[in-house]
Amino acid sequence: MSIHANGKTPTHPFSQSPFRTRADLQQACEALLAPLVARFTPECSRVKIGSSTTRFDEGGAQIEGFARPLWGLGSLLAGGYDYPDAERWRDGLIAGTDPESPEFWGAIEDMDQRMVEMAPLGFTLAVANRVFWDPLTERQRGNVTRWLNSINDKEMPNTNWLWFRVFANLGLRSNGAPYSHSRIERDMDHLDSFYVGGGWSNDGPKSHHQMDYYSGSFAIQFLQLLYAKLAGDFDQPRAERYRDRAQEFAKDFVYYFDPDGKAIPFGRSMTYRFAMVGFWGALAFADVELPAPLTWGVVKGLLLRHFRWWATQDDMFNTDGTLNLGFSYANMYLTENYNSPGSPYWCCLSFVPLALPESHPFWTAPEEPYPSAALSPIKALEYPKHIVVHRGGHSFLLSSGQACHYPLRATQAKYGKFAYSASFGYSVPTGGYQLEQHAPDSMLALSDDDGDIWQTRRVALDARIEWHDDVPTLVSGWKPWSDVEVESYLIPPNDGHDNWHIRAHRVRTARKLMTSEGAFAIYGCRSDNGRFLGPFEEKLGEGTLQEGQRALTVSSVGAVGIVELQAAVERAGRVVLADPNSNIMYGRTLLPSLGADLAPGDQRWFVTAVFAYPAQGEADGWREGWRQPPSMPQWLENLESVGPRSRKDATQRGRRRFLSLGWITTGPWWHRSSYLGALLFNIGAFILPALYGTLVKLWVADIDSSLVATTDVYTYIGVVAEVLNEGLPRAVWVTIANREARSLESRLGLAHTLILFQSLLGAIMSIVFAASAAQFAAAFVPHNVRDASITYVRVLAFTALSSAVEVAVSNATRALDKPDIPLLISSVKVLVNIVLDLLVISRFHVGSWTPTINMQAGIRLGCDMVAAFAGLAYFVLSTSLRRHHWHGTWSWGGKTPSFEAFLVLLKPGVLTLVESAVRNALYLWLVSGIVALSPDYATAWSVFTTIRWGLVMVPVQALEATSLAFVGHAWGQWKAEKSTTGRARTSWDDIYTITRPALLSALIATLIETPLCIILSFTGCKSFAFFLSHSATVAEITAHMWRTIDWCYILYAISTQLVTVLLATRPSWYLGQSLVSNLCYVLPWAIVCQVVELNPGNAWTYHGLTALLI
Repeated sequence: MSIHANGKTPTHPFSQSPFRTRADLQQACEALLAPLVARFTPECSRVKIGSSTTRFDEGGAQIEGFARPLWGLGSLLAGGYDYPDAERWRDGLIAGTDPESPEFWGAIEDMDQRMVEMAPLGFTLAVANRVFWDPLTERQRGNVTRWLNSINDKEMPNTNWLWFRVFANLGLRSNGAPYSHSRIERDMDHLDSFYVGGGWSNDGPKSHHQMDYYSGSFAIQFLQLLYAKLAGDFDQPRAERYRDRAQEFAKDFVYYFDPDGKAIPFGRSMTYRFAMVGFWGALAFADVELPAPLTWGVVKGLLLRHFRWWATQDDMFNTDGTLNLGFSYANMYLTENYNSPGSPYWCCLSFVPLALPESHPFWTAPEEPYPSAALSPIKALEYPKHIVVHRGGHSFLLSSGQACHYPLRATQAKYGKFAYSASFGYSVPTGGYQLEQHAPDSMLALSDDDGDIWQTRRVALDARIEWHDDVPTLVSGWKPWSDVEVESYLIPPNDGHDNWHIRAHRVRTARKLMTSEGAFAIYGCRSDNGRFLGPFEEKLGEGTLQEGQRALTVSSVGAVGIVELQAAVERAGRVVLADPNSNIMYGRTLLPSLGADLAPGDQRWFVTAVFAYPAQGEADGWREGWRQPPSMPQWLENLESVGPRSRKDATQRGRRRFLSLGWITTGPWWHRSSYLGALLFNIGAFILPALYGTLVKLWVADIDSSLVATTDVYTYIGVVAEVLNEGLPRAVWVTIANREARSLESRLGLAHTLILFQSLLGAIMSIVFAASAAQFAAAFVPHNVRDASITYVRVLAFTALSSAVEVAVSNATRALDKPDIPLLISSVKVLVNIVLDLLVISRFHVGSWTPTINMQAGIRLGCDMVAAFAGLAYFVLSTSLRRHHWHGTWSWGGKTPSFEAFLVLLKPGVLTLVESAVRNALYLWLVSGIVALSPDYATAWSVFTTIRWGLVMVPVQALEATSLAFVGHAWGQWKAEKSTTGRARTSWDDIYTITRPALLSALIATLIETPLCIILSFTGCKSFAFFLSHSATVAEITAHMWRTIDWCYILYAISTQLVTVLLATRPSWYLGQSLVSNLCYVLPWAIVCQVVELNPGNAWTYHGLTALLI
């Protein structure tokens, strides 16, 4: 629409027509044809309108300019109109088909654009042969026949193009010229395979769902109806079938027009403009018996009102009167690579009613208004997957599931938007950089590079229409990247909120994202001076509003706004200045939008209400509607609370997906959100401390080998602390890891609560350990070095605090799919530790001091503290705190610690606490017995522990942490699906889905631990123990220990993985199995080990039996 504050385009003769009568339409058609006369080439076989180019040759482009107006000219002539320049087109046909003419159109080749222009040529020969065939000589007729027949053995696209060959043959047949009847039959049979039902045909192969205006007015329905009229004498059954299909189609197609005559723009080739109304003229041409509520007066009104609306679009003409490329104004951004300057004249097919006599009912019936009372204000169209809405003076459609079958320019904008409006049109990208160029109206745009490049939906996955509370809802999915998933719900207006529709999106991401969701784009200039709108001015009644979670623009064409309906979800309202010429209806537009940032691991629901109010003559008519946004439907609230889809087929699809191994590497194989990526992160996090523990023993051995056992005090303190660190922190797998039942904000709130509680608990433990250092040393340090170890114990007592923080942060972040944070903690701790130990206590240390074991304790404590709090800080900065690009501020991303969150953690945490207390108490009891045997046994146990932690426990714990996270996710998803589908029983598929990560981990553990234990038993253990202790006795004892219980660690590795299924799903069951094994088996043997007289000859016979289940 041309909107000018400072001037107006001169009115074209076409736009001066009142479009009320047959004569009006005839004169309008002539007004379109007249400017072309001056553009003919000398022999009139081509019309050159402009200089822009296409994917095909310039000759083909100029042939378009010649042939496409024939849709109108042929209809004019067929209806008896005497057009004085008709002979120019006849002369052009003669010259274009004459091989000896300098303006010969050329031989037809495979996939040739010239094929398209055979349709209007064939139609014109069939209906206006009085002008285009009868005056030709036999030679000229032969040239025309040979040129049109040459299409019959050429390859054509598997689309509506096949109709063009049919019409080339129909034109010849209508004049008694040779043609290929068999070719018509084969093409018609294939074209019929595009039919899907309800009058709708897919435009091309069914691999892509594409039902746009080509399915109706631009090609398929239009040409079917022309065929029904022109081929009725030899293909009556098919002609009647096409009339029947047209009746069905008409009952849907009427919804694509509004009461004022505007059509809802959707799909490609919008530069064909009023070709959108061609179907209604073809109904009349084919004499279709109209279905209710359609009458000839209604059909006539649909066609003429549409023309009258286009008569207001002055800017669709070039200054010479020819049509330009664009929609409401000249615009190359919306064009396709096949649009030449002559392409817009495909619109002339809408003049086909002019071929009918004035006595036809279409012309004799009085024009009737749009049949609003007989139509539903909300209509779900199953075949095109559209929900069309006519409420509040606004006609628009909701869409999901359509896509072009080839890489069309701006295809995501032409088919992938959520909504398309008769009043506000749609926008296309003008470039690939920044949001303004993408102009994503009615789209959710995502950027993973801080807003440079934006992804919008091109292909909607699993699109379908669901019904909730008797209201249709379009549901679909989208995967812009392998590690990002979006599920969208499009909900039409509800009663009392006619100008609003709702869009809900569930976004899961493993990467950092910026998001922007746009309403409709709206003309964005002031009505008084044509400058861009500023902040809303009451006096002017126009302007923009962007505050909080909403944005609004009001201009002379209406009002458009957008609101986030969830108060707890932070989104920033913003009015985007879209690039000029991005919208097909208005050259300068503003786009009310909502922006939000997502962190890796986020799962976020956005529930958006979009307001659209076309101007209806009341300056303030929009205000009341804008003040009363809709509320979220109850069914959507229920869905949001449980997360996943509630449909049975979605559950089955999900199950099949889980049964494949694709889940192991969802996204890049190395990414932390995949099983393999998480496992690598966890191995890194566990292996570094184990490596450091070995290095510490080497350095302490250089100081005094008798003190090697003292270093295990760090381990024993850790074991005591582990009792409390395995309480609430091990509850994360059934709480924080459950991303299906809890929002990210809720999960973060649980994480914050856990970290705060464990930090306080760790501080208390540290004070208790420091105060009881002497008693601790007496229990776990050999008597010959006990006195020298008390200071060491006091220093390391405060590692209880660092370990509490570290374990809480590590477990919480693993449950949040962020295993990189535990790896950061381990890396900082170990690398700094190694550097400082090398500089201070190793044999290579700097300075002249004598290294002591207490120096090592101080270094270790300092590094543990720094690493734990560095990991906490990184967690807060990278996850809890969020920087909002939209207004450059920071905010707290999750809920603050709370007593309610503590209770959520405490329920399963009590179970894991009891289990850990029993297991670790028995372990320490047994260890104290070993230490009491002799200093050599104490040292041997220290060396044995080093081997166990470095080679056995690292892969076992890394696999366990990975299993817990993925079993927890699968369990949460299954629980959510069960709550929505109402399934009462668990299938074997469900069990496999949930346990699969644990089974894979058990297999990997077996493959690692079996050869490792065998190698250590035969060669590795004894030599390593001697290297570490410098004692043959200690080495022999250590080797004997290993040979006695090596097989136990193979079983331990397997059982640890399998038991993650219980820990991450049923903590009470986990507690039960642990208590049974510990109290009924380990405890009796532990008692035996305390009461019998152990000696070096029999000690490991007893301990080997207990080790199996410890």
